[in-house]
Amino acid sequence: MIIGDAPRRNMSDSYKNNEMHNFAESYVDLTQGLMTEAGVDIYGESGRALMLGASNEALKRFFVENSYDPEGMTPDEIEDHVLTMEQQYDNDRQGLLEHVAGAYMNPMIGISIPMHKFILMNMVFDKGSIPKFVATKPKFTISMEYRILVDTEGNEIDMFRDQNLMTDAIEATARETEFELPALPFTDDNEIVHTYLGGLGGADHLSVETRVSAFKIEDQYFEKGDVLPDETTGYIEPDGKIADAPGVHPVWVRCKFPFAPAYGDIERSLMAQIKYEYKAQEKGQVVMKTVSDYVSGTMQDDRLNIQLLKGNVKGLRVTSRLDTSNARLTTCSVRWREKTDIVEIPNAIPIDFTISPEETKDIAALYNVNQVTKLMSMVKTVLANYKDDKIKRELDYSYKTMDARSKSYSQFDYAPREGYHGDHVEWRRNTFFDYFDQQMTHLYQVLNDPNMTVSVFGDPDLIRRITPVEYSYQTPSNIGPVQLDFTKTVVTSDSRVYNFIGSDKLRGSTEFIVILCPKGTDRIIYRIYDYQMYISNEIRNADNPALPNVHAFERWKFVEYQPVQGRINILHPTGLTDHYNFIQVKQVQ
Repeated sequence: MIIGDAPRRNMSDSYKNNEMHNFAESYVDLTQGLMTEAGVDIYGESGRALMLGASNEALKRFFVENSYDPEGMTPDEIEDHVLTMEQQYDNDRQGLLEHVAGAYMNPMIGISIPMHKFILMNMVFDKGSIPKFVATKPKFTISMEYRILVDTEGNEIDMFRDQNLMTDAIEATARETEFELPALPFTDDNEIVHTYLGGLGGADHLSVETRVSAFKIEDQYFEKGDVLPDETTGYIEPDGKIADAPGVHPVWVRCKFPFAPAYGDIERSLMAQIKYEYKAQEKGQVVMKTVSDYVSGTMQDDRLNIQLLKGNVKGLRVTSRLDTSNARLTTCSVRWREKTDIVEIPNAIPIDFTISPEETKDIAALYNVNQVTKLMSMVKTVLANYKDDKIKRELDYSYKTMDARSKSYSQFDYAPREGYHGDHVEWRRNTFFDYFDQQMTHLYQVLNDPNMTVSVFGDPDLIRRITPVEYSYQTPSNIGPVQLDFTKTVVTSDSRVYNFIGSDKLRGSTEFIVILCPKGTDRIIYRIYDYQMYISNEIRNADNPALPNVHAFERWKFVEYQPVQGRINILHPTGLTDHYNFIQVKQVQ
C-alpha cells in the first residue's frame, strides 16, 4: 500500500548531463548571490537588477569573465576582446530596458544575458577568421582605405588585389614596340620616333634600351609532331600548334642585342654574332644546319644604321620605346581613396518560446539549475545554429559570385596514390600540409598582402585527420564553465598562421572552407557586426495567445568587402578507395 503523494520525477533532471549544465550552475550561483547580497531577484525583477549598480556590475562581470582563453591571445587581443564584450553587454542591457514595459519581466528573460554569452563563445566563423565588431547602434558608417594606381587611360587598379596589372599599366606610359626592319641594310634615312613609336619627332627620343630583338630564318624544316611557329608572330611558343605533316616554314628567333654606349662622335653602337642551329632537309634527309652571321649598327640622333655582315639571316626586328626623361608623356598616378559605406543591421527573424503556466507560476523554479539548463539549451540550439548556418550560406554565396581571380578550388585525396608504399594515415601526414601550403600561396597572391591569417573550417573528423601534430596553440575543451563545441588548432609555417577549426556545424561536408583574415591592417575581407540579443515578453504567440510567450532574436550582420576564399574538396574521406581489398583471414580447420 502507498500512502501519500507519489514522488514525481522532474523532467528537467535529464539536463543535468547537458553540455550547458556547468554554465547554468555558475549562473544560478550568481543569481542566488544577488538575492543574498543585493536583495534583487533577477527573474522576478530583471529590470531592477539591470538598473541597480551592484547587481548590474555583477551581471556584466559574469558576461565578460571566462569568455576567452588567454593562452591563445596576445595582451592587445585580450584587451580588445574585453572591451568588445563589455560593449556587447551594454547593448543587450539597453535593449532589455527599452523594450520591456515596467520593471517586471517574464522570468525567462533573466537568462538572456548568460545565454548570449554562451552563443558568442561557441560561434565558429569568428574564431580568428572573420573579424567581429560590436556595433553601438544599428546604423553606422565604416570606411576602408583603397590604394589605387591610375593608368594612362584613367582606369583604377587596386594596388593589392590587381597588383599583377600594375607593371603593364606603368609600362603603357612608354610601351615597348617591336617592329620589323623593312630592308637591310637599314639606314638613318628612316625616321623611327614617329613612324614606329607614335612620338613627336624632334621632341621625343629613343630609349637607350633600344635593341635588335629577333632575326629570321626562311627555311627551317619541321617534322610531324614538331611545334610550329605562330602564324602571326612567327615565334615558336611552347603551347603552339603541332605539325600534322612535315614541311618548311619561316621562323623568327628571339635575341637580345642592345646598342651600347660608344666612344667619340657616335652615341651608341652594336656588334653581335648570330648563331642558330635548326633542322633542314637535304637530299631527302633531315640534317642539322647552323646559320652564322654578324649584325652591326649605330644609334645616333634617334636614327639607326643596321646591317648584316654575311646576309645569311633574312630579316631583323628591333624593339624600342620612347625615352621618358622629357616628362612629356602621360604617366600613371597613385591615389589613396577612402570608401565609406553605411552599414545597417536589419531586424532579425524572431523565434517564440511558449511557456506553460507550470513553468512560469513559480519563479523560484528558475533557481533550479536543471530548469535553467533546459531553457538555455532550447535557446542555444536554435539561435546559435541559425547564426552559424546563416554565415555559412553567406560564405557559400560569396564564393559562387566572386571574381574568379579571388578564389581557388582544389581536391585532395585522403587515399594514397597508386604505388604508395605507406598507409593512408602516413600519406595524409606526409603530403597534405605541403599541398595546402601551395594552395595558400595562390590565395596570398590574390591580395598580395602577407599579413594574413588563414582559417580552414570543416567537419571535425576530417579536420582532425590533417591537423599537424605539432602546433603552437589548441583550444581547451572548455573555458571556465562553458563547454566549447568546436576545436581550433593554430599552426605556424614559414611565418604563416593557419587556424584549423572543426565543428559539428559542418558535419557531413567533405569540403573545407578556407578564409583569409587581415592582421593589424586596414584591409577588410569579411566582417561580422554584432548588435543585440533581444528577449521580451511583450509579444504573444499567435498560435497560443493565452499562454505566456518569450520573443527572442539576435541582431547582427555579415558583410563582405574584398572577398577571398578557397575550397578544398576531400576525396575518399576514409582514406580508403572504393575498391580497397581487405585481407581475408582464413580460419584454420
